[in-house]
Amino acid sequence: MKTFPNARNAAAGTLKQLDPRLVAQRPIRAVFYATGAVDGIEFKKHSEMLEAFARLGCPRKKLWWFATASRRF
Repeated sequence: MKTFPNARNAAAGTLKQLDPRLVAQRPIRAVFYATGAVDGIEFKKHSEMLEAFARLGCPRKKLWWFATASRRF
């Protein structure tokens, strides 16, 4: 299969297809890193959301780390 030059447009175009057979042929994958508005659950830290994605079986980045702000300028 030909490589798409722009991943975002390829994914958007795939999702708009009316023929599910065509969609099934395209190797589109998702990686979850955030959510929109969610009722009934609250995350105090982004890392909590990433851990929840893992528990739910959602694909996410395997490597991530905490970043802390330094008070020194």
